[in-house]
Amino acid sequence: LTICSLVYVASTVSVFLSNSPDIFTVSRFASGLALGIFSSSCPAYIAELCPRNVRGMLVIASQFGTCVGSVLGYTSTYLVAPDWRIAVAATIPPAALLSFFFIHVADAVEIHRPV
Repeated sequence: LTICSLVYVASTVSVFLSNSPDIFTVSRFASGLALGIFSSSCPAYIAELCPRNVRGMLVIASQFGTCVGSVLGYTSTYLVAPDWRIAVAATIPPAALLSFFFIHVADAVEIHRPV
């Protein structure tokens, strides 16, 4: 998940800075691949780490957050961004923050995981 989030940040920056259709296409493909792997792996990761009594609720909360984030992203892009580069640039800070947190998740899991 950490690698996927880092690939997503790098590919989003690459889309923002792209000056040719080829770079744009490859960057968008990498971005979609990273986001697809991330969105399908995250529920499994949550299910593996959570106690049985809250597992379903947390997986559903993750999926609900993904759906709400997608709707808000599309809506804000439609309403606010006059240029596609502004819309792409707006995704970089949350993606970078997510990557920062995922770098530290592995350490926290090792510390708190029951034996």
